[in-house]
Amino acid sequence: MQRKTVEIEHNGKTMRVVVQQSTARMGMLRSVLIEKGALASAGSTTNPEDVAMSILRAIYYPAFIAGTVENNFDHWPLSFEEFIDLPEPFEVEWERAIFELNPHWRFVYEPQDRTAEEEAEAKKKAPST
Repeated sequence: MQRKTVEIEHNGKTMRVVVQQSTARMGMLRSVLIEKGALASAGSTTNPEDVAMSILRAIYYPAFIAGTVENNFDHWPLSFEEFIDLPEPFEVEWERAIFELNPHWRFVYEPQDRTAEEEAEAKKKAPST
């Protein structure tokens, strides 16, 4: 399985995670965490802060936790509250690595290797503007 290491210095401390292509076990863990996140977010309002937390809890947190195979945090897994307080530059690089190795985990997934026939069929089904 392919792996990627993400590392950043923040406030004099090195933060590091190693992520990899998903296994069935990792995919199931992600699914369970998505379900928990969706239940925790049920009934959210349209308040931008609530929407942001719902997306983080139900989409990003599950992928980051499930796709990480090594880290140098004091404990694992991080709680959701610890996760949302990490520096954004670190989370951006972590996200890039997770979804590069697991593009099927993206919220909106488009296969990159469609055949010409599949591409033509997709264009036929797309709404006209």
